[in-house]
Amino acid sequence: MMKTICVECQVEYRVHSIGYDVISMAGKPPHPYSISRADIYVCPGCKNQVIDTQAHGKPTAQHEAGFSERVEDAYARRKLIEVFEGINHKSAVNDDGDKCKCGIGQDKEWADHLAHCPCSIPF
Repeated sequence: MMKTICVECQVEYRVHSIGYDVISMAGKPPHPYSISRADIYVCPGCKNQVIDTQAHGKPTAQHEAGFSERVEDAYARRKLIEVFEGINHKSAVNDDGDKCKCGIGQDKEWADHLAHCPCSIPF
């Protein structure tokens, strides 16, 4: 088993939270194309966090059976992390549970909001 080591502190990361869903998003407006399970690890020294998907098997892609149901279930559970390709944007379901970092709440037009949000700054 590989160990995740903090470069800054030179200590092994420790489990912080388990059982997250990681939804990979792409396109304009962003849409889910892959979902996987993950755990969050934290450095006991500097408190930096990393997401580890290695222990939970391969991700489910959008063309595979059950993909839509897994994504819907992840949003319902609200224990998820969205990863956006090509834009620097905080997850739609953040610590507040329902707001973008610009303060706009999640609604039916969420994907449209992400496509036009001033927080969505290209890399």
